[in-house]
Amino acid sequence: MKKKWMAVLMVLLLATLTACGGGGAGDDNDNNGNNPGTNEGGKFDNYKSGQFVEMMESGTYYLDCSAYVQGIETTMKMAVDGKDSSVEVSGIGFPVRMLTLDGKMYYMNDDKKVYMVLEGEEAPDPADNGVYDFDGIEFGKNGNGPISDLAGIDDNSYDYEEFTVDAGEDTAVARYYFKGDNLYAIEVKIGDVGSTMVINEMTKDIPDGLMELPAGYEEVDATAFF
Repeated sequence: MKKKWMAVLMVLLLATLTACGGGGAGDDNDNNGNNPGTNEGGKFDNYKSGQFVEMMESGTYYLDCSAYVQGIETTMKMAVDGKDSSVEVSGIGFPVRMLTLDGKMYYMNDDKKVYMVLEGEEAPDPADNGVYDFDGIEFGKNGNGPISDLAGIDDNSYDYEEFTVDAGEDTAVARYYFKGDNLYAIEVKIGDVGSTMVINEMTKDIPDGLMELPAGYEEVDATAFF
C-alpha cells in the first residue's frame, strides 16, 4: 500500500512540475481557447506563445490536459494560484488530488470524501523549490521537432518556442509546441525530469471551490484512504 501511495505521489509531483506552463483563453480564440492571439503591452508580444508565457509568470491559471509523465499517461486537471495549487490526476486506477494550501499539503480522495495530510519527508513543497516562481523567464530559441514524451503516440514534428527559467539550483526548460497558430502541447523539464501536457483547455479562470479544503471531508490514514 505504501509503495502504491508513493508511486501516485510521484505522478502528482511530476505533474505539478509540468504545470509550470500556463495558457489563456479569449472570446475570439478557437481550438478550446488555445490560440493566444495578441497581448498588447506584454513583454513577450513577439512570440506565438506570448500570452501563455506571461500566464506562466503570473502563476494563476487552470488547465485540463492529457499528461505524459515518465512514460505514464494520465488525465490531469490543475489549478494554480500563487503558492496554492490543486492537481487532480485520473487514469491510474482511481482519481486522486493533491491540494496545497498555505504551505500545507493534502492528499485528497474526492470519491470517498477523505484526505491525508502530508508531513515531513513525505511532503516536499513545490512552492519552495522554484517550481512555481517563473519570474525572469527568458526566451531561448525556436525549433521544430517531435515531442519525446509522445514517441509512439504522435511522432509528428511541430514548431516550438523554448524558454528557460531558474528553478532553484537548476534550470527549467519549457517548450510550447504549436499546430499552426494553436497551442498543442507544453513540455517542461528540469534535467531529465519532467513531462508533457497535451492541452484540452487552458484559462485564467479557476473553478470555484478548487482552492479550498472541502467541507465534510474526513482526515484518515493511508489504509482508510485507499
